[in-house]
Amino acid sequence: MAKKRKGIYARDIDRLNMWFALVALASMLTVVWMIWDDYAAPWKPYQRQFRQIEREVTEQQLADEQGAIDQALLTEVREQRDAAEQALSEQQDVIGQIDSDLESAQTKLDLADQNLRFARSAFDSYRWAFEEARKKEGEEAAAAERANMEGAQADLATFSAEVEVLTIERDAHQARLEEITAARDQAQSEISAMNREIDRLRGRLDALRFDWVYSLRNAPFLDGLNPSLRINQVVLENIRFDLNFTDAPQVDRCETCHLGARSAEYETYEQPFTSHPQLDLFVGDNSIHPASEFGWEHIEQWEWPMRANGEIESGCVKCHLKDTWLPDAPKLEYGLELIEKLGCYGCHELDRWEEARNRGPNLSHLVSKIDAAWAYNWVINPKSFRPETPMPRFFNLANTSDAYWRERNQVEVEAIVSYLFEVATPIELDSAPGGDAAAGEQLFDSVGCLGCHMIGEFEAGDELEPDAARFAGLRHHGPDLSALGSKVTADWLYTWIRNPSHYWDETVMPSLRLSRTEAADITAFLMGQTDPDWDDVSMPVLDPAIRDEVALEYLKQQLPAADAEERLAAMSKANKLQYLGERLISRYGCMGCHTIPGFENAGRIGTSLSNWGSKPITRLDFGLQDLPHERRAFLVEKLRRPRIFDQGRVRTHQALLKMPSYDLEPAEIEAIATAILGFTDQEMLPAAMPSPTPRHETIAAGRAIVDKFNCRGCHIIEDRGGAIRNVIAESMLATGEVSSRSAGLVFGPPNLKSEGARTQPDWLYRFFRAPSIVRPWLKVRMPTFSFTDEQLNALTAYFSALDEAPYPFEETFTTAHEYPQDLVREGAILASDQEGSLQCLACHFQGSRQPRVPPTQWAPDLALAANRLRAEWIDQWIKDPQSLQPGTNMPQFYSNLQPGSGYWAALGNDPQKEISALVAYLMSIGT
Repeated sequence: MAKKRKGIYARDIDRLNMWFALVALASMLTVVWMIWDDYAAPWKPYQRQFRQIEREVTEQQLADEQGAIDQALLTEVREQRDAAEQALSEQQDVIGQIDSDLESAQTKLDLADQNLRFARSAFDSYRWAFEEARKKEGEEAAAAERANMEGAQADLATFSAEVEVLTIERDAHQARLEEITAARDQAQSEISAMNREIDRLRGRLDALRFDWVYSLRNAPFLDGLNPSLRINQVVLENIRFDLNFTDAPQVDRCETCHLGARSAEYETYEQPFTSHPQLDLFVGDNSIHPASEFGWEHIEQWEWPMRANGEIESGCVKCHLKDTWLPDAPKLEYGLELIEKLGCYGCHELDRWEEARNRGPNLSHLVSKIDAAWAYNWVINPKSFRPETPMPRFFNLANTSDAYWRERNQVEVEAIVSYLFEVATPIELDSAPGGDAAAGEQLFDSVGCLGCHMIGEFEAGDELEPDAARFAGLRHHGPDLSALGSKVTADWLYTWIRNPSHYWDETVMPSLRLSRTEAADITAFLMGQTDPDWDDVSMPVLDPAIRDEVALEYLKQQLPAADAEERLAAMSKANKLQYLGERLISRYGCMGCHTIPGFENAGRIGTSLSNWGSKPITRLDFGLQDLPHERRAFLVEKLRRPRIFDQGRVRTHQALLKMPSYDLEPAEIEAIATAILGFTDQEMLPAAMPSPTPRHETIAAGRAIVDKFNCRGCHIIEDRGGAIRNVIAESMLATGEVSSRSAGLVFGPPNLKSEGARTQPDWLYRFFRAPSIVRPWLKVRMPTFSFTDEQLNALTAYFSALDEAPYPFEETFTTAHEYPQDLVREGAILASDQEGSLQCLACHFQGSRQPRVPPTQWAPDLALAANRLRAEWIDQWIKDPQSLQPGTNMPQFYSNLQPGSGYWAALGNDPQKEISALVAYLMSIGT
């Protein structure tokens, strides 16, 4: 056995060397593994594959570009170039002499320019010396320095003149050379222009080669220097997140793999190489949200983990929370509209609706509207009377549907209704006179009620409203009036129809300026709409023991058990109902949607949803449900079955979930979930937010009013709405009043496209405040809304802003003023019924004068033009009415504006003069 070497050391050297060798080998293998692991990153194959795709796309583009060139023209230009070069070859001696002269002139010019710079430097030096000497020693003592300065100044002038002469000489030689080579240079320039894109694509192909340079740049270890395969990232300085309590910018690396995202050239390829959808909105360099500023993850994926496809629109909320219309995010827009229509903000804090009024009707005067028995049956199950009501169901749900709870629910509803009727105060009502129900039905169908309400045979008529959606459809703005006669009193309905704000000063229901007879007729019609099952509803006889049990349960929350029992024993039935009703209204949050006396200052009872999209998963109680532990899964199930998370769990009565059920459909749940998931705690720096222009803010304010008062229920505004137009057209077609649906549309409220460019702001303001008749043939009426001055100004400014029309003051004539009388007279003749004229009065009203054509072709009263319309709009309207309002009946008289193509010899058959005469005439009527 060999003797171990120790030498002077206590350790075993051989064993130490062995361990050192093993550690060194392990370290080396670790470094090799580290380098290889980095080299074999999973994103690199994508970049190699995309490089080949880029070559394929570039080769195709090159082939397309080569095929698009006019070869005959290219050949012709090349022949011209070759001929020019041949001609130049015969003048080589001349060109050589010019080149020699040009070179000699340039050499002399360079030398003279150098001397000029030296002279300028010397002059500056002598001038400084003279100025210093004069300052310190006086003018006489500085004579020598002055002489030096003046000598240098003379040299500077000499060299400047020499440079000027030589520059002229050089330019002359250059111009002569260019004159001789002009034909060749012009042809070559044309060839280069024709081949410019081809040369660019060829250069791109050369850069995309898989050659040895590419292999070397991306070889293991060397790829740390300057690789072409690299992580592509964008640092989003304006989009921040909290990194261990440190504010840090978001970093976007999506284009490391999704290399074709920014370009439309790759839309036919599969992921991850395909173009990003909607490049006009996202990612594209010219899009609203370019990747360089917003990242490739385009708003919806600023949070981790990335959002699923169904949640993409959620990301729009943080920046566009206050935007009323979001046409590029239809699901989000629908979700926000549903949240508003269902009144979710009544129980839950949501940033968008901090100051929104209660969604449900005012219950302060309930006793004058309905009876207690009807209210009881309504509260216990609203859907049984009005299946499409936004009023949710609170009772007999998943956690309150056994035998005990069915009885308890009845007791709770009885107490709520008793409280409401006890605190409600009667309001003075007009006595409803007898009316003609048939006449009322005709009025109801024509005067405008169907713009906001559904009823009778129109109940299934949502197909008449193209953008109809349950709760959010334009004709769902007001309640369905089917069976209304089984709900309200005739006196209340008559008073309400004549003056809605008398009962509720915050109502958005307008006045249609109905006469007493008209109001009585509509009341008679609506009171005839009944549901036999609700004509004689009653309240059940309830077990007083359960009432006492529930009351005691609530008393024990405030008092010791003995005191609670003593208090209960001293209470009468009325006291119990009053006490219990108050506590139950507080529990269920009825005051979140309704104005209820005694609850004027009550707060919201639900969880704040303003940052719910960032709520930690660990704070969500999934109960015993078998669901993926994800926010979206929890939210969808909560909206679908709000009380399901109590299933299988033991809870006290007070701890049971209390969110009501809206019986939402899957599409509605998806839309609401999309909206709620967008409410996060993500902080957006001002630079990342949209910068609203005054026009944008004006339009947003106007849209909010349009939505609040459902203007689109009657009118098409920004290419949306006009629901009642379809109803009127179908109704008239069914009764034979018109022969086609398109003819019936003429009798609906007008399309308000270009309304701001068309009307004078002050007229529009007055019209909104007190509507007047513009189209006498319409039965539908423009309602009178109780607009505030602020709302009137906002609406007027909104329409002007849409069309970028001047508001409120004009620098050009847009209203009536003094026009030349001869021009006015010619315009009057041109518009008259005289032979050869345009015969405008055949279709248009003029004061009391009625048009000759059938009603389907009638047009607005010309006598209103001077005070209603803008002169410049009339000019454009006469020139090209279809561009301003596609589909209009207005003929296009002046499709040719060339001189001599007009109608009136007195104006030289000049179309523009004729149009000016018509404008002058129309703007002078009535002035």
